[in-house]
Amino acid sequence: MIDVHIVGENGDYAGTMMNMGGSGRVRVAMSVALLCTGSHASVNGFSLSGGAQRSDMKTNIQHMAQGTTSKQVQKNMIGGRATGAWRGRIRVEQSAQQTDSKQLSRTVLLSDKARAWAVPTLEIIADDVQCTHGATVSDLSEEELFDLRTPGLTRDLI
Repeated sequence: MIDVHIVGENGDYAGTMMNMGGSGRVRVAMSVALLCTGSHASVNGFSLSGGAQRSDMKTNIQHMAQGTTSKQVQKNMIGGRATGAWRGRIRVEQSAQQTDSKQLSRTVLLSDKARAWAVPTLEIIADDVQCTHGATVSDLSEEELFDLRTPGLTRDLI
């Protein structure tokens, strides 16, 4: 668990979470609290799973002060019979007017047996905000698979 508190006015935090396989089940969690006016958080994540692995990533960004901003991008690649889950939560408190927050998750399935769950969540109590969130899950087209095999990657590695 990574726990970040941005306590300086106009404070800035940039963090990256990575999960690249392992055996069995991997869980990673990050929580970021924007506590002072004008603070900003940039949270990036990447997860790569294959075989029979299970990967769970969870993020929580909480805006508590006025004029705070955050940007989150999560990218996942899942192959084999692996399962990947990402749950992202952004909460904007009543005291966090003029918040600007963006959250996006993109997942690529590398095999027919791979499974993914992407759950972006916004909880907005304030009424003067600009917040967006979204998630996509897709597989690779035959043309994209061909492009990956051209430099020598076999179907087993993809």
